[in-house]
Amino acid sequence: MNDACVSYNLGPTRGMSRTCELSDTDHVGFPDQLVVKEGAEYCPIRNPCTSSPCAAIEICKPDFTWDSFTCIHKMIACRQLTKCPIYQNCVVRAETFAVECLGRSR
Repeated sequence: MNDACVSYNLGPTRGMSRTCELSDTDHVGFPDQLVVKEGAEYCPIRNPCTSSPCAAIEICKPDFTWDSFTCIHKMIACRQLTKCPIYQNCVVRAETFAVECLGRSR
């Protein structure tokens, strides 16, 4: 399983099939981002990071294969995951592990 997928939505039945939308957010990490779709079924995935086991300055990265997690310091995560040039700052967005490059820091 992809560690970035923490929930999915099953669309309404159309004939013999349903759509399936994978998501990197869930009702625990981002409750205000949930959007109700008529006829769709929201399905969170059992996530070892749900209990917020890491410190505030850390990001919880789930490992669904081993039902475990790793706590990574936000700045270390930024430097390891980003492809931002060295003269740019980077920001890790909450539990989604998405990295953004920001403008020059000098």
